[in-house]
Amino acid sequence: MNRPDAHHPQALLPPPKCRRRDDRPWLPIALLGIVALAAWAPRAFAFDLEGLAALRARVTESSARFHEIRHIGALTAPVERTGTLSYRRPDHLEMNVETPRPEKLVIDGGTLRVTTASGVRTLSLDGEPALLAWTESLRATLAGDIASLSRHFDTRLSGDEHAWSLALEPRDPVLRSQIASIVIGGAGEAIARVEMREQGGDDAVMEITAQHSPAR
Repeated sequence: MNRPDAHHPQALLPPPKCRRRDDRPWLPIALLGIVALAAWAPRAFAFDLEGLAALRARVTESSARFHEIRHIGALTAPVERTGTLSYRRPDHLEMNVETPRPEKLVIDGGTLRVTTASGVRTLSLDGEPALLAWTESLRATLAGDIASLSRHFDTRLSGDEHAWSLALEPRDPVLRSQIASIVIGGAGEAIARVEMREQGGDDAVMEITAQHSPAR
């Protein structure tokens, strides 16, 4: 049996229900951490989900460097990637992978575009309810949209403004059958770490380092 190619874009997205893992590209967890925000300043409000959302809502665009390590059960060694992430309000997400092989993933509105050395592949999110919900949850996290985030995930925020952790568990049964949990960690407006665990046992950890993040 041939093992999956960890560098092929089809390895980048969690498979929709009733499809094999390699039928569609896996949306990198990198897209859940696409932002490293401006330095935080002390605020008067009590720190809760609304407070975190208020910090996030200040950002119109941002960019960061990332280092991701992903463990896939079918592979004997972890997949390691580095590159840059960017976010632009309201719904533009972009990941540029530099190593081990160049590739680019862009989400604009309801479209995912994957560019590799072999060409460009475009996928509409409208016909994939689980993938659309996943994407909207990413954008809700980046935009500080609590209402949208809560529709798709059960949320649990711990810590304070100086060091916080946001745990997300999917509400949608289809998405929950693929993703066990996502944990986002940071300080103030800055996201520093994103962890994702799949139901099959695969996991990925991304460390994020800010480059630039103008606020409104």
